[in-house]
Amino acid sequence: MLLQPWLAYPRVMEIHYAWRAEFENAEVNALHAEGFGHRLLDDDWKGKLDRHSLGWVGARDGEELVGFVNVAWDGATHAFIIDTLVAERVRRQGIALSRCAPGPSGGSAPKRLPDEDDGRAACHVTP
Repeated sequence: MLLQPWLAYPRVMEIHYAWRAEFENAEVNALHAEGFGHRLLDDDWKGKLDRHSLGWVGARDGEELVGFVNVAWDGATHAFIIDTLVAERVRRQGIALSRCAPGPSGGSAPKRLPDEDDGRAACHVTP
């Protein structure tokens, strides 16, 4: 039986994560449309994130943005993860989970961020 070349030699992904990663609005709009199953929008993600987010994590496979998570907050002590997006072609490989899994204590109990923490620890990202 002859295998398809792309099945015989799968491409190895090298995912790079970055806190407050650079991105283009079109990239996040495309991921959001794919992730939530709606038409492609022209939202200003950079503006939204600057106004409402503690930060975000971008995941890239080479030049392609394949993952995104928004760490929104109330401007004081409460932060939470929303807009978790992973490109369909790389789903089910732990890209989102590896960045935003519960800490050593497990569970999903709210945790207060230390004053010096800018949110990176919530998504296991180091500067």
